[in-house]
Amino acid sequence: MPQRLKSSTLADFSDKLVRWQEFPRGTEVRLYKRNTERRVRSDFLLKRKAITSKSLPRLPDSQTVMRFLADATHILSTDIKARGIEMKLYSPDGTRINGNTLLGTVRAFEPRFDDEDREEAVDLFFTLLENCGLEDISYRQAGRLYRQLDDILDRQLETSLLKRERDILAASL
Repeated sequence: MPQRLKSSTLADFSDKLVRWQEFPRGTEVRLYKRNTERRVRSDFLLKRKAITSKSLPRLPDSQTVMRFLADATHILSTDIKARGIEMKLYSPDGTRINGNTLLGTVRAFEPRFDDEDREEAVDLFFTLLENCGLEDISYRQAGRLYRQLDDILDRQLETSLLKRERDILAASL
C-alpha cells in the first residue's frame, strides 16, 4: 500500500523538521525562488511524507547542512526544484547557515524564545511539579516558587525548562 501524503504549510513543515532533528528553537527551513531570491510565504502548501525515523532518520552531528537539506527535499512530494525553489536553513538569530556547516554546530546554537514560549515554560514548570507529586500546590505557591528559582538561576529558569522540554514531557508519561 502506498504511503499517504500529508499536506501542511511551509511553517508547519519547518517546525516539525527542526524539532525532529533536535535543532535549537528558532531554527527554521525557508524556501526561496532561485531566480529572484524572493522568500516563499510561510503559508505555502506542501505535500510531504510523514516525518519519521524511516523517512528521515536523525542525522549525526558529523553530517552537513547540505546533506540535511537534500534529505529534507526527498520527503517532499511537491517538486520544489521544478518550480525553481531552493531550500535554505536559518539559525535562531536569522542568519543563513552555510551548507558545509556540521549539524553538531547547528545543534549548539543558542535558541531563541518568544512570548508564546514563556507560557509554555510555565506549563512545563507545572508538569515538572506534577511529576514530583506536587499537583495539589496552589497557584500562588507555584508562582512564588517559580520566581524564587528564576532569581536563583539568574533569570535562566525559563530557558532551562524550554531546553529540557523533551525530558520533562518524557518523565510525565
